[in-house]
Amino acid sequence: MDVVNWEPRISAVENCLSSWRSRSLSLQGKALVINALALSRIWYIASLVFMPSWVLSKLESIVFNFFWSGKHDLVARKVVVHPRHSGGLGVVCTKFKVYALLVQWIRRFLSSSGAWVSLLTFWFFDRFGVGPYDVLSDPVRFSPGVLSPFYCSLLQAWQALGGSRSQNAQLVGSLTNSPLIASSFSCKSCYELLLCLKPCQPHCVTKFLPSFGHLDWPVI
Repeated sequence: MDVVNWEPRISAVENCLSSWRSRSLSLQGKALVINALALSRIWYIASLVFMPSWVLSKLESIVFNFFWSGKHDLVARKVVVHPRHSGGLGVVCTKFKVYALLVQWIRRFLSSSGAWVSLLTFWFFDRFGVGPYDVLSDPVRFSPGVLSPFYCSLLQAWQALGGSRSQNAQLVGSLTNSPLIASSFSCKSCYELLLCLKPCQPHCVTKFLPSFGHLDWPVI
């Protein structure tokens, strides 16, 4: 079933990038093609269906092969996915974007009474003996691995955002000084929070600091 769901999407991403491969694009141009044209073909299905690790690995391989024109990566991927003002090159981090999409279901859970909430409640009571709100209030106490693949990924995404319950009983992403209130989550705000939680300084900053001091790395 995973192959049926994902192989056509992987092929769509690959075909899109192949059609742009012969163009003389800057790194910024390649990042734009990847973000706006290629990976946009998978976000809808990624918000609804579990993405196996082999799919994530395959997509990253395709994306960075295009970005570096088939050559070895010149900058670590964990740096490239950060915005330019942070020393990166702005290529979307597929894993973080999928997490940001998944936690939108927590926002919907807080405002929805749809049938899917009953299924979420069933899984949490069946595996943990408590309801969704209790699990989401203190997610680190619970092991995602005992859930079905989709809800496992959902709980992992919530844990990555530092999900917890605030003093006024709201669910929040709380690993920064300005926690996000889950009821007002957006995909963009969750993605940016995940990037903030994983800061990464390019190696060249440390390497050239003794010789050149503090340089304007985003410009360079």
